[in-house]
Amino acid sequence: MKVLVIHGSMRKNGNTGILADEFIRGAQEAGHETGKVELRDKTFGDCYGCRACHNTHLVGTGTAYYGYLRGKL
Repeated sequence: MKVLVIHGSMRKNGNTGILADEFIRGAQEAGHETGKVELRDKTFGDCYGCRACHNTHLVGTGTAYYGYLRGKL
């Protein structure tokens, strides 16, 4: 199984980051493939009404945000 952890805290080494890293470690020990996305360094814009989500049922398919996350899956 693939596990993607999305870390959104502004504090890189804060409690949330420690918890995320421990979760990843446990998933790896259980044999899962893992990835981690750090959102604090990213800038994503709001919806700009491309309506791509109406066809794909995936939010942000027409944005750089989607491309970034899709590459992590």
